[in-house]
Amino acid sequence: MTDFPTQPDELDVAWLATASGIESLKGFTTETMTGGFWSNMVRLHLTHAQPDAPTQLVAKFAKTSDQARFICSTFSLNQTEVSFYQSAATKSPITHPKCYLAQANDDFSTYVLLMEDLGTSPVDQLKGCPAKDAEAVIDALARLHSHWWEHPDLNEFAWLSAPRQMAEGLTLVMSMVSEQAFANLKDCPSVILESWPRIMDVLPLLLNQLGDQPATLTHGDVRLSNLFLNGTTVGFVDWQTARRTHGCYDLAYFVTQSLATETRRAHESRLIRYYQQQLVRHGADAPTIDELQYAYRLCAVYCLVYPIIAASSAHASDSLDALLIADRALSAVLDNGALELAL
Repeated sequence: MTDFPTQPDELDVAWLATASGIESLKGFTTETMTGGFWSNMVRLHLTHAQPDAPTQLVAKFAKTSDQARFICSTFSLNQTEVSFYQSAATKSPITHPKCYLAQANDDFSTYVLLMEDLGTSPVDQLKGCPAKDAEAVIDALARLHSHWWEHPDLNEFAWLSAPRQMAEGLTLVMSMVSEQAFANLKDCPSVILESWPRIMDVLPLLLNQLGDQPATLTHGDVRLSNLFLNGTTVGFVDWQTARRTHGCYDLAYFVTQSLATETRRAHESRLIRYYQQQLVRHGADAPTIDELQYAYRLCAVYCLVYPIIAASSAHASDSLDALLIADRALSAVLDNGALELAL
């Protein structure tokens, strides 16, 4: 038994009033939100008479499908996000939703997050991020990464997985989902299909190489669906895949998956240099450009993992979002010669 709602239909006025601190709450309606592969989210429209209190909040719960439960358990997604808001969010110099409550059961199979509503991202994942907005995102990432760069407190976050800890689970999951993913990815380049068994074999070795790089706290899922851009202000939601790893993971994940392929090809090298410059500006002992470019190529291969998992979903063949992200990621791996790291 839990003493908190585990799905939207379990919400009630009394619980929401206590959790949000809005004592005058009279009622609410729910609006289903889209974009979460491994969670169930609703926007709450609140009715109350309390000055300056929000009229909208977001509630997030565990998804109940067998696939979602398996993925969330294997990669500790629920535990990671709940723990981030409980112990690291307020210490991180980055815009993220204010969290009113983060609560879970003992094994994190169920949880509830009650959070500020940052609104809707103005940039469409399908269209891709313009280069100018990409700079704002990369500056925000550099600010986050610089703060946590080789920070001793990272060792205190037992919930924050490192690459070496991911190897076994990734190998297991990828062996289970690859066939369905590539069936959905009908236009997957033949060189990727031919190389995939080798990539699977060396993935743990690549993760070990990544584990030898300087570590920071990374968001882990930097795509437009999880970003809210307002001029130079960038807000980040969905911290389920936060990791202790090289900052290039966030950089490569964002650039290879949220920029249109043509935009990425035109600006990729410049954006890697821009990231280094911003790391320096925010006080990090930044790697050299050569070191960053190597880490970026390494991360580009690692970053294939989550698009392939998403593309394997039973609904992925009908989801332009999941398939387009995977297609962009595959193109980036080929363009950067990153397959050479696995062959």
